[in-house]
Amino acid sequence: SDGDDKIKVRRNLTGRTNLLRSVTLPFGGKINIDYAQTTPSYDSPGRRWVMSSVETTGGYAENGATRSKNTFEYTEALIQADKDFKMNVYTNRNHSIYGGNTRNHLLRQIVNYFNDNLK
Repeated sequence: SDGDDKIKVRRNLTGRTNLLRSVTLPFGGKINIDYAQTTPSYDSPGRRWVMSSVETTGGYAENGATRSKNTFEYTEALIQADKDFKMNVYTNRNHSIYGGNTRNHLLRQIVNYFNDNLK
């Protein structure tokens, strides 16, 4: 804008163009990425394209090709509501926290949270 009494606005005509949509892995697996537009608010009046989901497909049919889809709506809602949160991601786990030090790590995080916040 040129001054306090004027505002210039331009429409984004490219939309979802130039956003990464998929990656093909060397052994046949694939990662698909989807996006959604944010809802304008007082603090963030413009719309933005943000990652809304990531779907991963394993490439080995002999091993029972795995498929998982993660959505980010919950964390985005927490961010938009200005809520503090922590998120732990445990990779290479088959829907459980067994194996290695994963279980120990998670339980230690819980104990630390209780000690820090619930005294």
